[in-house]
Amino acid sequence: MIDAETTIDAKSIDAKSIDPDPIDAPPIPIDSPAALPDAPPPDAPPSGGACSRNDQCPHPDECCINLGGPIGVCGPGFEIGDDCIPDPT
Repeated sequence: MIDAETTIDAKSIDAKSIDPDPIDAPPIPIDSPAALPDAPPPDAPPSGGACSRNDQCPHPDECCINLGGPIGVCGPGFEIGDDCIPDPT
């Protein structure tokens, strides 16, 4: 247990003499936290043409062209399983 006067590393520290509030700057006021927008439901079509699955593309002749990455874009193509082959025309 540490009492009001304790020796640490051969130095005497008097706990009574330590200023409990050593910072003389005024406290920063905290505003109300910013409201975060609600995320769309996971199955909702993404905005801006970005997609991660074929069923997220709004037009029947489009599928999610992702070129091997997790996020792609909706564009004309052919669905083969979960993949999308871009229409070369």
